[in-house]
Amino acid sequence: MKKAKNFAAGSRSSALKGQTGQMAEGDEMVQNREVNVNWLRINVPSIAAIVLAAITLTIYIQRLEGRLDVIEQSRQARTVISDKNFDEIQQKLRPLDNVTFRLDQMDKRDDTQDARIDKLLEVMGAKLDGISERVNSLSTKVEVLSQKIDAISPAKKADLGLPPELASR
Repeated sequence: MKKAKNFAAGSRSSALKGQTGQMAEGDEMVQNREVNVNWLRINVPSIAAIVLAAITLTIYIQRLEGRLDVIEQSRQARTVISDKNFDEIQQKLRPLDNVTFRLDQMDKRDDTQDARIDKLLEVMGAKLDGISERVNSLSTKVEVLSQKIDAISPAKKADLGLPPELASR
């Protein structure tokens, strides 16, 4: 009876306002109805849709896991190949580990050879200077001797076979 009274009050306020579906300012909406769900009487198509969605989701997840397994296997294979390539590169580069040491040794050898060549050039220069001085002194002595010979016998001039430029000195 209470429900009927509330329903009637709602209709009266609607009629007073002149529009159906809207309540007047002083009216309150009262809901005293309990909701009982009978789980055995749920809609079968809804249950089928939920089960189908769960199966589809499970299949999708399994396919994703399969793809991830394939990706993981290919990643592991690439890792093995990459490691093998890096090992080959390391083996090829291993002789270069002591290149700096060998270059340092070669630089030291070059420095010692340069020092030896410098000393040799100094010695050769000094010897050439000595030879030049001896030739000059010998030339001077020959000129002095030729002048003495000319002074002793002016008619017989000493002919040393020197070019005329040197003989006139």
